[in-house]
Amino acid sequence: MLCCIAQRLVSGVRSNDSVVRLGGDEFVVLLMSAHSLDAAEAVAHKLLTALQQPVAYQGRLLQVSASIGVTQVLADSDSPEALLRRADGAMYEAKRNGKARVQRF
Repeated sequence: MLCCIAQRLVSGVRSNDSVVRLGGDEFVVLLMSAHSLDAAEAVAHKLLTALQQPVAYQGRLLQVSASIGVTQVLADSDSPEALLRRADGAMYEAKRNGKARVQRF
């Protein structure tokens, strides 16, 4: 099932963007072509819609959901760890606000 989810994520972004599985069911999507937080959020909503479609697994249709945290580089000195921390915080805020949603940092 994770392979199907990963494929949906890869299909929903441009070729110069990156999709990485951190572990478990957590993925990071790095959008190199999004030039604003609004653009990144629009992509996140598109991905959320794609992920809400049932997944065929072992002859069954399974419904999955996702909570997505969105952030952007705020300063040239932003580290990858700082970006992940902000995105992770936004994701957990999305979960607290009802799951299956997109939340900006």
